Amino acid sequence: MSLAIATTAVARVPATCGELLQGVGEDGPVLVSLPVDLRGTVRVTLTREPVLSVTPSLPKARTALQLALDRTGWSGGAVVELGGEIPAARGMGSSTADVAGVIAGVCTLAGVSLGDGELVRLMTQVEPSDSSPLSGLWAIDHVDGTRTERLGEAPIGWWVVAVDSGVAMHTLDVHRDRGAGPRLPAGLLRDTAWNDARAVARLATESALRNKERLPHPAFDAVLRSAQRLHAPGICVAHSGSLCAVICAGSVQARDARDLLAAQGLTRVSMLRVHSPGLRVEVEAAPAA
Repeated sequence: MSLAIATTAVARVPATCGELLQGVGEDGPVLVSLPVDLRGTVRVTLTREPVLSVTPSLPKARTALQLALDRTGWSGGAVVELGGEIPAARGMGSSTADVAGVIAGVCTLAGVSLGDGELVRLMTQVEPSDSSPLSGLWAIDHVDGTRTERLGEAPIGWWVVAVDSGVAMHTLDVHRDRGAGPRLPAGLLRDTAWNDARAVARLATESALRNKERLPHPAFDAVLRSAQRLHAPGICVAHSGSLCAVICAGSVQARDARDLLAAQGLTRVSMLRVHSPGLRVEVEAAPAA
């Protein structure tokens, strides 16, 4: 079948190294992602024929596509191609990248502007989601999308050195079996100095420690010892994933952390720069008729 192409957009969404914070506070579930310099891409083409296609055919992306079509009222079809650059089932936001990319791509092409709050509400209709599509650091209700609060910029110069347990973790399964996260102290968001990198790192370390019993990580103690030995800012974890990481003040300290973890026999180790640009959508010109 020949598709009459209307126009195409490419959405790029940052991955995460888990979260700086996740749990349940006074106002319900709350999550603050730690975005990194790795992006998942989603290519969306709107077509005049009512043909819907998602490649690969992932259920969450297909659900996101239907939500976006309903939201925009687009009566034609859509062809979606998922780049798959972000490792899946690791707590790195691969599903969030797919879902946010599909929604943003369709809405951009259909001329529908979404605010941050509406984007999060749509995303969480698919599954519990990350705040990585939003630029900077944000606290969101990752379960129902009722909260979107910008906290500030990500700390400048941070790197993370992450250890992957190698165990696939699926967000819906973790939330079903272990809940949305540990109970959080009262006033935690309000009382944290989000413009102070040391305070943010301390918050992340405390969140990781609270989550240790909820979702144990085999390398947790080694990561914590390494951070302490190097006088690194702190540690973070994927609260619903397989990552546990040393937060480093720069690339030199990150290389030292990588070497120290490797010397302890840990092999699934990666270095990533902290970067929080939010999602970006580029529209490609339609081909000549």
